[in-house]
Amino acid sequence: MGRIVNVWLIVGKVCQAIAGITLVVLFFLTLADVVGRGVWRPVPGAWEMISFLGGIVIGFSVPFTGQQNGHVCVDFLVVKMRGKAKNILTAATKLLSLLFFIVVAYSLTSMGLNFRASHEVSQTMKLPFYPVALCLGGMFMVQSFQLLLDVVLIVGGKKDE
Repeated sequence: MGRIVNVWLIVGKVCQAIAGITLVVLFFLTLADVVGRGVWRPVPGAWEMISFLGGIVIGFSVPFTGQQNGHVCVDFLVVKMRGKAKNILTAATKLLSLLFFIVVAYSLTSMGLNFRASHEVSQTMKLPFYPVALCLGGMFMVQSFQLLLDVVLIVGGKKDE
């Protein structure tokens, strides 16, 4: 089980690196667009590229955030609990989250396949929508695996929340 966890941590770091690199590209594109508006003219299609890159940043940052438990958590009840009761509640919450992420991953993947079948593209630059939708669906599925791993570790007593 330790080997799976280590491999999974590497997957999270790779996703984080991709999100970080994409965020830097997004930053420079936004900078070029803003400076271009003031000096000469804006970057054509910047809004579309920024939207697509934003989706990629969000998608690829979800798995690492899940690994680090960096999500927003309202834990006024859980913080007062100890031991087994806390682990049961945490595992139940992660199972509900797992169900949610599987549904979202399925929906985004279906949407991406529909975009690909219909050849839907953006208005200005004619960029296809399906890669971003499929990417988001894939990353939400990666998050689903992370949640499943968390539940297995909690139930197996290897992880205390």
